[in-house]
Amino acid sequence: MPIQPNGNHLGDKRNVTVVLRLVLDAHGRLMHGELVDMEGTLQQRFKGQRGLAQAVRMWLVSQEQDTTTGDS
Repeated sequence: MPIQPNGNHLGDKRNVTVVLRLVLDAHGRLMHGELVDMEGTLQQRFKGQRGLAQAVRMWLVSQEQDTTTGDS
């Protein structure tokens, strides 16, 4: 017997877009950048690849918090 999902799971999802503005050196290595939302609001600045990963991680955590507090 197939398992029926409860509720509309597609309705529980949302698509988001963020813009990465990156500054690369002459060899194509990431120097620094910014994570910006679709309204053009600066969300995070970062340096290097580790900073990029941390900025995205922090932004994702903030999205989870906005969802749980109803600020989305």
